[in-house]
Amino acid sequence: MRPFTTAATVAALSVLSVIPASAQDGPVRLQPCETSNTVLVPGTPVEQSVAGPTVFDGETTLTFTLDLSGQTVAADEDMKSTAKVNTLMSWTVLANDYDLGVNGTETEGFQPIDPAEEFVPNTTVAHCGTITVSVINFTATGLDPVDVSLSARL
Repeated sequence: MRPFTTAATVAALSVLSVIPASAQDGPVRLQPCETSNTVLVPGTPVEQSVAGPTVFDGETTLTFTLDLSGQTVAADEDMKSTAKVNTLMSWTVLANDYDLGVNGTETEGFQPIDPAEEFVPNTTVAHCGTITVSVINFTATGLDPVDVSLSARL
């Protein structure tokens, strides 16, 4: 026997398919981010090496996007899942002094007394959110490569 399909059944199924995920009951999976930035996902650190800015108070900016796609969240959370991002910057020449900025938070270590690194912990970033990292030349001279490493955790 053939299943009985009415125009009302087809219309009801069509309506259900256009209801946004946030209006549905139960958990939903986050969708991938659309970005041209370097992508950061929890559990997979991202490392980039850049030439430090050679001008005092000069700045080199790197931009990343946090992608939590595949994570399941409750529909009532309105798709605003977040992760904590740790950012570490290091360089070779101890006498140089760089500062690190992450989404507006800036570090100010005092080199050469402090190690040749700067660290910004626990920056809260939303799914598909932008992470702007600024490498700032405080008193560095010469061409000292700067390594930037980011990691995220839920």
